[in-house]
Amino acid sequence: MAKKRKKIDETNEVEVVNPEDLLIENEKKEKKKRFFDEFKAFLILALIIAIMVVIGVLWYKHTPKEEKGKPNVNDQMGYKYVSYEVEDGNHLNVLNDEYVILSDDTSVLKVMDLDLNVLYENEVAFNGYYIAKDGKLYFYKEEENDEDDSNTISIYRLEGNELEDVKTLHKDNVYYRTIYQGEFGHEIVIGYSGVSTNPDDKSDKEYIYILNGKEYELEGISLVSSDAMLAVTDPLYINNDKYMVYLDQDKKYGIYNIVDNTKIVDANYDRLYVDKNSKNFIAIKNNKAGIINSSLKKIVDYNYDFIDVNDGFYVVGKNNKLALMDSNYKLITNFEFDYQDVLNTDYIYNECCGVYNTFAAYKTNDKYLLVTNVDDLTSEEEYSKHEAYLIDQTGKYEVLKEHDYDILPDDNLIWLYDKDKMEYTFYDLGFNELYKLDFKNYDYDNEPTFKISYGTLVSSFLESNLYYDLKTGESIEKMKDYEEKFLDDVTFKLDSSNKKVRVMIKDKEIFTGNYDFNEEYK
Repeated sequence: MAKKRKKIDETNEVEVVNPEDLLIENEKKEKKKRFFDEFKAFLILALIIAIMVVIGVLWYKHTPKEEKGKPNVNDQMGYKYVSYEVEDGNHLNVLNDEYVILSDDTSVLKVMDLDLNVLYENEVAFNGYYIAKDGKLYFYKEEENDEDDSNTISIYRLEGNELEDVKTLHKDNVYYRTIYQGEFGHEIVIGYSGVSTNPDDKSDKEYIYILNGKEYELEGISLVSSDAMLAVTDPLYINNDKYMVYLDQDKKYGIYNIVDNTKIVDANYDRLYVDKNSKNFIAIKNNKAGIINSSLKKIVDYNYDFIDVNDGFYVVGKNNKLALMDSNYKLITNFEFDYQDVLNTDYIYNECCGVYNTFAAYKTNDKYLLVTNVDDLTSEEEYSKHEAYLIDQTGKYEVLKEHDYDILPDDNLIWLYDKDKMEYTFYDLGFNELYKLDFKNYDYDNEPTFKISYGTLVSSFLESNLYYDLKTGESIEKMKDYEEKFLDDVTFKLDSSNKKVRVMIKDKEIFTGNYDFNEEYK
């Protein structure tokens, strides 16, 4: 590199620069400037990328999951529906034809009305939700404590576009269970009941919280489900709008108004249970059954050994004989159908929970089916006869010598099984005979089971299946392809060869899934 040279004047010191050196110096400065400019640009770009990454992570964590999917709203077919193509396994449910709820397995993400207007949007962990008796939408979160078998239930209610903290239920050594009005599948939540899980606690207290805001304690009595006294963690069901049966310390039964916290009927009964066909109660005193209302008025006197409540009618027992009674408590038949006690003990009727009873009854259209001695108690203790009776509204009947039966209202099908003949007879719901299936030439030890699957009647013997056309009873080699129409526009198709199920709207496929007879479709 050339060096700078200086000439010294005797009077003034002057620096003389070589032009070649000046060009070289300027070039060095320019390169240095470009380097720092490029480095600064790189740092700025890196900073921008880092900021974008951070924003992206925060957006991913805090944005409701369905936004990552592609919503598809379609109103071209006379109605509006929405579907989400999501990656995170979210669920879209319509609740009570009122709310559309988007959730994943642990959280509620969004609540919309049927026009898909957003009412509430947040990612908050909940165990579930329901519409209560007051018509409001509730969310709840339940946590269990294994140390003392207690639980905590946090209850929230949707008010406008906000989620209101209603109540947190928790006490040490207390387990809260839900109180439902109605039967399973049609229940409405009205409140909660907490019971002690401490075996040393002899107080018999129950801690009641009703969703109308009332909260109180019951002492010395225990609420009883409409069906039975169940395990401490099981929910309570009542078939009345506010009355529940209770059991006192003397093992007597009474009636309690849980909404108003008042005792309606003292515990003077051997047993009480709800008449599901009315707001009355089946009452048992001195081992005889009658029917009373909540004002203690006797609707039916204590004339029967038991009163079995069925959908719209009753089976009543007296002196080891059965009769049918209609919803107005008038006898349809005389006591001419018997039941049998193979253990030679007094017959004890059980009104719930699948506890063994030796008869079953069903009303189909304007006829009744009564099956006596419906199952053998054990393989060693068999009934001398198995009979089914087809009874009309005037009490006239015909005898069907059968062992077992099943009624499938959705499939318009009734079948009866004659164990001696190993023969099934199939009827429609009007009890018109459709066909018979004979199984006496098949090698099996137990009674085969039947299942209806999309136009095919399937009979199962352990791992083996036999297939029949549901309408004709004709034997077929495999599941049949099936097509069924709904609402004129919706068509359901089963492709058994490819194991595919297809749902079509106006011949446009909107859903296809894999189908397996043993797993249904998914």
